[in-house]
Amino acid sequence: DANYKWTEWDQAGWGWLGHSYFLRLLVSAYPLHEPERQEIADERMEEVNAALFRRFLTAVEEDGASSRIVYLPSIDEVPERPSWVPVGTKILTDAKLPHVNIRDCMAAGFGEQMFMPPGHGQHYAPEGNRVAAKCLAPVVESLIERRLPLARGVQ
Repeated sequence: DANYKWTEWDQAGWGWLGHSYFLRLLVSAYPLHEPERQEIADERMEEVNAALFRRFLTAVEEDGASSRIVYLPSIDEVPERPSWVPVGTKILTDAKLPHVNIRDCMAAGFGEQMFMPPGHGQHYAPEGNRVAAKCLAPVVESLIERRLPLARGVQ
C-alpha cells in the first residue's frame, strides 16, 4: 500500500501521551517522521496487480476449477458513475483480464442501506451484500451450468 505509514498507527506504550496536554503539544509540533522511501509509480502498482490477477487465474485453471474476478464497486461509484476510472477497473481492463463488473447492476439497486455506516460508509452492509448477490446470481448460475456436464463426465 503506497499510502501506508507506520507512524499513523498506534504505537505500543504511547497511551500515556494522551493524558498530558504538554506532551500532545510536543508530539504535534514535532511529529514522528519515517525514513524517506521511494514512491511507487501508479503504472508499476498496476503492473504488479495485473500480474497477481494473471497468476491467480492460471493457478485456478491448473487446479481444474472455474474462476471469475468480480469487481465490486465502492460507495463512490454508486448510484452515479464517477467521472474518473476506478483503479481496480483500470487494472482489469488495461490488462485485458476477464472479469465481471457489477457496478451498473448495483447502481440500479442502490439504497442508503447498502453501505455501513448508512449513506457514506465504505463497507457493504447486509443490504449491499444482498444486492451484490442478486447481481452475481446469473454469473454463478452460468458457471454451474457449464460445470455440471463436466462433473458428470459429459463433454
